[in-house]
Amino acid sequence: MLDETNVEPIAPLKVTARTNEDGSPFEPAMMGSGEFAGAFPLEHAPAQYPRDCVSVRDALAAIGYAGEHRKAHAVGAYFEAHIEQGPVLEAHDKVIDVMPGALGQRWCDVTLHGTKAHAGSTPMALPRYALIVAEYPIQSVNRIALDRARHGRLPRGCVRTRATSCRAL
Repeated sequence: MLDETNVEPIAPLKVTARTNEDGSPFEPAMMGSGEFAGAFPLEHAPAQYPRDCVSVRDALAAIGYAGEHRKAHAVGAYFEAHIEQGPVLEAHDKVIDVMPGALGQRWCDVTLHGTKAHAGSTPMALPRYALIVAEYPIQSVNRIALDRARHGRLPRGCVRTRATSCRAL
């Protein structure tokens, strides 16, 4: 496109693609930019595993995206395109737009504990089901985001249980 418009940049341009910036399905978030900025060692991201035991390295290789690792270099400016804005742009019949800013985010880790019991012999009124207890904070946070509809967001959460049997509470 620069060639078509006869624009000559004042500095070299380099286009890169970062992976796993939002932390899904691999943690932590911002792996690609974190490695580029030196927040993580170069081999950190490829060695990460989610719950299904496939490493970032193997997942990228499986789809043909396992590129070379290169050391970061100094940059004069950084521009980040967000493909997740696609549905918003399409809803407004726009192909491209400039975002004037970003929303602040707050992440929390919450641990809820239930009680252990046998599912067949324990009356419903006795145990504290951790997943049932989790319903209230999940619904509450969702309500907060909906009440602030213009700027409110609710990132997808991750619920991990330690249940060892579907017949136990």
